[in-house]
Amino acid sequence: MSAQHTPGPWEFLDIGEIVAGEDGEVTIAIMNDGTDAAHCSVVEANGNLIAAAPEVLAALHLALDALDADPGNAPVDDTQVRLVQAWLRAKFGDAARAAIAKAEGR
Repeated sequence: MSAQHTPGPWEFLDIGEIVAGEDGEVTIAIMNDGTDAAHCSVVEANGNLIAAAPEVLAALHLALDALDADPGNAPVDDTQVRLVQAWLRAKFGDAARAAIAKAEGR
């Protein structure tokens, strides 16, 4: 997928919309059908989760960059850092890469 998502931050409004832009001028999604569904706790939880997507994606990229980084000037023995990185990569790396790929349409 070559298209880029609308940059964050996104915000979930209590009227059931997820918007982006300085003044909320870009509607990302509408989470209701015009009824009181916008006030439903499930709709609100889903809306907040979707609104967090750009920040979550950025955080996953940062985490993977940190896992793949050379420990270089780490304040501890770089053997320890490499062991921790390897353990985290094994526990977290595949799931993070899969989530990023899904978010990016790959």
